[in-house]
Amino acid sequence: EEYAACFGFTEEEVFAAMDEMGLSDKELVRRWYDGFQMGSLKDIYNPWSVTEFLKRRKIGNYWINTSGNGLVGTLLAKGDNELKMDFEELLRGHAIQTPMDEQIVFDQLESKEGAVWSLLVAGGYLKVTSFEPTVDERGRYNRNPKYTLDITNLETRICFENLVEGWFTGKGKTYYSEWSKAKSEKTK
Repeated sequence: EEYAACFGFTEEEVFAAMDEMGLSDKELVRRWYDGFQMGSLKDIYNPWSVTEFLKRRKIGNYWINTSGNGLVGTLLAKGDNELKMDFEELLRGHAIQTPMDEQIVFDQLESKEGAVWSLLVAGGYLKVTSFEPTVDERGRYNRNPKYTLDITNLETRICFENLVEGWFTGKGKTYYSEWSKAKSEKTK
């Protein structure tokens, strides 16, 4: 808890920096870069993206360029129908509820059910909005409570939309879904 504010910028720090630089659209910056939580501290902003935004003085998708997203794309593409339907719910702007193991290790990503959600939370793509401990038939708390997950912010939402769009468009791609149809209608 005492180091929670050390893993990103607090809203107060971001807004003070914006004021100092004469930048005013705080609500837009909040939608793009807020969404992280460290311990009980909410409204933690992505430090890389905020720094780039302040330097360039414009909103942009900066975080996505800090690492490769191939593993995430592969795990989502290989996932079962339930995973894909849950992912579609996230893209529609709805939170999902799922069991998740916070102690997942790399070699379990393809074999353990729900492991992809752990990776997405640990990587900052998704945020936990709540969790509900589950109880087994003997009244003991289950090791895997149900977590409510949502996309972290607009920056990560755009990352996911671009990832999924790549699955359905491009040379030789024959995939099409209601999601890609709705997205193309929305951009007209």
